[in-house]
Amino acid sequence: MSEQAQYHILIEGGFSQDWASWFDGLDVIPQEENRTLLSGCLADQTALHGVLLKLRDLGIPIIEIKRVEKGSNSFKSEG
Repeated sequence: MSEQAQYHILIEGGFSQDWASWFDGLDVIPQEENRTLLSGCLADQTALHGVLLKLRDLGIPIIEIKRVEKGSNSFKSEG
């Protein structure tokens, strides 16, 4: 079953938007406390697993993964 969905993946480390193409076009949004939010639509579960494998291969700790409704503000920095 293929279904496009929006995901928010919160990771450890500071990354710039320059990494977006490496993370399959996900938006790369710096957060507080040296964290980064990867946000955007992925084609299906296979695409999600591809991003997760890249994070694993780089040794980047994943804090949280969430499938979200479009327009959700989940994981926004709270100041």
